[in-house]
Amino acid sequence: MQAGLVGDVRAVRVHHAVQLPQRLAGWRIDDPVGGGVVLDVMVHDAAAVAAILGSRALSVEAVGLNQDNEPGGPFDAVMTSAEWEGGVLVQTHDAYNNPHLPTSLHVLGTAGALVAEDCNTGDPVGTVTLWRGHAAEPVDIGPRDDLFEVTVRAFGAAVDGAGAVVVTGEDGVRSLAVSLAVLESLRTGARALVNAGQTPMPTPRK
Repeated sequence: MQAGLVGDVRAVRVHHAVQLPQRLAGWRIDDPVGGGVVLDVMVHDAAAVAAILGSRALSVEAVGLNQDNEPGGPFDAVMTSAEWEGGVLVQTHDAYNNPHLPTSLHVLGTAGALVAEDCNTGDPVGTVTLWRGHAAEPVDIGPRDDLFEVTVRAFGAAVDGAGAVVVTGEDGVRSLAVSLAVLESLRTGARALVNAGQTPMPTPRK
């Protein structure tokens, strides 16, 4: 958001509901502690929003269901609403059972909005459109490359003293803290504060 294309950001919406391939099921649907869309998928939403806003989540409220997974197992569909620093509202939808719509991310600002489609993946795909006054303008996002390769190359360069990492350990802790707050909200049915200073692993859901 450094370019100021949309003015002051007011809200972000992340649609990260996908179809989980059977070959990737395993712990994602079987592990009552580490499985489910919150620690598998939503944590990446938190990382993306943090990179876009350059700020931190303050609190979050979540609702989740097991729409296809066994009752008592980790949630396979979760929606959240969160407050981030600077008065920004963030909504997310993560699920394992959407074979129809591509993923998307919307950034709503005072001077415009950015809409990214088919973007929540490590593959170099997707489009970005700038909307102003209900008029759309494609955004050139430059050279495309596999994000995993980008991350590994940057890490190697940083080790050699010739660059900086894409994400830091602190970034990871903050993203995990958001996911743990989501799990706490799911457990209690209430809004949970995000505490990036303490990240204990959750206990299995009853």
